[in-house]
Amino acid sequence: MELTEHLGHERNERCGSGNVRNGNSHKTVRTDVGDVRITVPRDRAGSFAPAVVPKHSRRLAGFDDAVLSLYAKGLTTGDIANHLADIYGTQVSRDLVSRVTDAVVEQMQQWQNRPLDAGRFWRTLRIIVVCAVASIVAWLAVVFGHRGIGAAGR
Repeated sequence: MELTEHLGHERNERCGSGNVRNGNSHKTVRTDVGDVRITVPRDRAGSFAPAVVPKHSRRLAGFDDAVLSLYAKGLTTGDIANHLADIYGTQVSRDLVSRVTDAVVEQMQQWQNRPLDAGRFWRTLRIIVVCAVASIVAWLAVVFGHRGIGAAGR
């Protein structure tokens, strides 16, 4: 998709610029969970500079963050693998995606099972009660104020 935008035409379309697709090359980039082999497209003039994985980069920063973000949005490991295949032009195994998510699941479970501050519960409950009482008082003021009943009840 990046190359299509750079060239200004789709694959197999004729163009007048002379700069066309010129195959692709493979390279291996390092991620936090291991090496991933990707396919990088080329153009005939050599002017294409990929944005997703820049030229000459051997380290893919943010790969884990991208996988975790997709996982947090509810995608399955298969969906994530397919999405990464669309973006990076490579088959990423479900096992690789699972290794990334498993590294965080333990930390997430520890955070979910952490002991809560006892005072936090009471502060939250007090805020809820105050808001409820304020709403009731406002409602009573509207109802009784509308009927012309004053503070003395007459």
